[in-house]
Amino acid sequence: MDLEIRNFPLNQIHESTTNPRKHFDDEFLKELADSIKEKGILEPLLVRPLGQTAVEVVAGAQRLRAAKLAAVDTAPCIVRDITDDQAIEIQLIENLQRRDIHPLDEGEGYDQLLKKGKYTVATLAAKIGKSESYVYQRRKLAELIAPAKRLWLNGNGIMQLGHALLMSRLQPDQQKEMLKRINQECSVRSLQDELQNRVYWSLKDAAFPTDNPDLVPAAGSCVECPKRTGANPLLFPDVKETDTCTDPACFESKERAFVKLQVGTHQDAVLLTAGERVYGDQKTKGLKPQDWEPIGGKKCDHTAEGVIVELNTYSRFSRPKEFKLGQRLEVCTNVEKCKVHGARGRIMDSGGTGRTLTPGQKKQRVKQKRDWLIVQTTHALLLRKMCEHSQRTEDLRRTVMKIMEDYQFKYVAPLLASGFGLLYDGKTPSQKAYDAQEKLQKYMKSAKREELLGFLVAYPITPNGPNDGSGPLVKKIAAEFDIKPAAVEKLIDNGKKKTPKKGSRK
Repeated sequence: MDLEIRNFPLNQIHESTTNPRKHFDDEFLKELADSIKEKGILEPLLVRPLGQTAVEVVAGAQRLRAAKLAAVDTAPCIVRDITDDQAIEIQLIENLQRRDIHPLDEGEGYDQLLKKGKYTVATLAAKIGKSESYVYQRRKLAELIAPAKRLWLNGNGIMQLGHALLMSRLQPDQQKEMLKRINQECSVRSLQDELQNRVYWSLKDAAFPTDNPDLVPAAGSCVECPKRTGANPLLFPDVKETDTCTDPACFESKERAFVKLQVGTHQDAVLLTAGERVYGDQKTKGLKPQDWEPIGGKKCDHTAEGVIVELNTYSRFSRPKEFKLGQRLEVCTNVEKCKVHGARGRIMDSGGTGRTLTPGQKKQRVKQKRDWLIVQTTHALLLRKMCEHSQRTEDLRRTVMKIMEDYQFKYVAPLLASGFGLLYDGKTPSQKAYDAQEKLQKYMKSAKREELLGFLVAYPITPNGPNDGSGPLVKKIAAEFDIKPAAVEKLIDNGKKKTPKKGSRK
């Protein structure tokens, strides 16, 4: 290539339309302009000829803008004869290796390079000195919907890189839904929990054949689907289970298609509704849950083949693990009158369905009750410890607000809001829950110490923590108050000691 260094008047230097850097930091440009006024332009711009007198910037757009702010007359340039393709590649690589580039520009730059076909993810990662996972995740940012990009660029820090990386892996309609949560200023951790709870579905929970491309032809096979986390583990480093579907609408469409296929194939089968007990006149698509059960190898006069066509549950988390939509099994269809599978003398399970508990389930039930007592006792001890440990109301407030960030918190928000005498509104249960949460958040921002402690006492605790699968609430609170792990374990031990065992007279 021909190489030449010249000083060009600024009015003859034009910015390139193919520059991947679209967003410039005004504060940085001002600092750079002040440096140019004092020391001049220390690093020449890389340009290429544009007509007889003008040149186009290939690398150095920020220096050109800063030079104009500094009101200098000329800028030193390295002139090269570069083709359009070469210019684009130089611009992308040169800009993408700079630390101050916006992640969105970086992601769109990677996307441009990979679409041109000259690089693979592996070769591009080696070229820029990043991991393949880094390139995959940054490239995905280019698939953010326009409102998400605008919020990220102009939202005053409401949307962060962590939010963007999580959202970019979703379908456009899912991104719109999650954007509402980000606008409510939820944390990255809360968004991650919500995706785990509402969006990600384990393919192990599916009765339909995940390798069948004809079940829903438009969707194809789950095994080959790019929306399955296992199809690209580098894009989902935070999701441990590789067989996870990230498109719940597609998952549910396959469940419906499989149920229809099963019913059509086994026309003599009894239609079954599984899950929670059905009370009153509530209609179901199949035989009510309390009226049937698997025969367990013991046939009776009421034994028949059945297909589960409906799951009567409050949420996806209350779905019974042993039953799946479209599942075919042999069942007793008249539990009330059956002499073999009748309900007389049997232990009722937690759902009130009358099914017999296995010895393992009975043991687990006892353990759960014991764990519940331990956690409740530990909670009381920890509250006492908090009062001794911290006299600052703001410490308590920070703990309370952190609990409120949890998506699962909304389900108990109306109960707690009513307890504090707060009025909330909404047409649907979900709207009421969100409105109650907002009212509580506003109230707790100015609540007194006694009210904050009252909130913590009233907040329901389960043996597995605050319904988010992240461990006992006591450990979360302890971390907020900087109580050492050993001290927390000691509290738990004290809780066990003070919890009466079965058969104790205490």
